[in-house]
Order: sequence, then C-alpha cells, then structure tokens
Amino acid sequence: MIRRVFLVIGLSFGLSGCMETGTSSPKVAVSKASPASFITTFDRYCAANIGNLDKAVRLLQKDGYVPMAKIDKTLTVYSRSPNQPFVGIDSFKGSPIACAVISQPDKSLKPAVAAYMGRVRGARPIEINDVRGNFDASWVTDVPYKTLYVAFTSSDPTFGRIYTFLAGKAQN
Repeated sequence: MIRRVFLVIGLSFGLSGCMETGTSSPKVAVSKASPASFITTFDRYCAANIGNLDKAVRLLQKDGYVPMAKIDKTLTVYSRSPNQPFVGIDSFKGSPIACAVISQPDKSLKPAVAAYMGRVRGARPIEINDVRGNFDASWVTDVPYKTLYVAFTSSDPTFGRIYTFLAGKAQN
C-alpha cells in the first residue's frame, strides 16, 4: 500500500519530470522560505488537515492564497506572497490526497524538516525508493491516520530547483 500511494503522490508531484536536466529555465519564481515559515506553513495547511485536505484548500483561500499553477491536471499550486513558500494540493480521481510545501532549496530546510518530524507522534523513518530516484527522507506514522511524509530536492521545468516536503494520507 505504501508503495502505491507514494507512486501516485510522487508522479503527481512531478517526480517523473523533476529529474536534473539543466537545460530549461524555470517559468515561475519560487520564493526562498525561512525554515520557520516553511515548517509553520506545512503544519498549518498540510499536517493539521491531512484527514480532510478539502479543509486545507478552504483555509488556503481564506488566508489569501490563490491558485497560481495547475500541473498535470492533478496538482494545484497556491501562492500568497513572495516571502511565503508555495503550497501544493494534489488530487487523485478528483479527491485531494496529498499536501506539500515548496520552496527554493536551502541547507537549513532539511534539518528543520528532520526536527519537525522528530516531534511528530509515532513518526518513524522509512526507506522508499521511488521509480525515478530517491527521496531525501521519508517517514510514516499511524497516528491519527496512516500518513506518509517525504522530503526531496528536485528540478522542475515549471519551478526550477525546489525543495518539497509533503504529506499524504494512505488510501485503503
């Protein structure tokens, strides 16, 4: 089940197109978020709403985020201001299944994500090899839902080089 969910999430979040190409320039400038902003954004929209990502979409809209890109017909990317990370909500068969926070890579983001996951009740690191490469780090927790978390750095034709931290509720 974990492999299937991550395949869906990974492909939808563009991992199939996020391999290093070095030939394209990004079409959208992604902000460089501070670790505090990155983690606070993830916690508010993704972690707090993993059981109901429709609620996350409503909260994003209430907080002034606007849809600024639709990728592969499943991933909607929201933006609020140049100093805030982007938030992506991914759907499968019309239902939201994953939420991610996206920023320019910064060496301080990985330790912030690792520290955050150290505080998530029941989270344990797991090894997952995605079909196109490896995630920087991945975790699973069963509390309150079986939830998968991954963090990775990639190059995307739309956004350029990005760091992504995402959570997805495992589908039965």
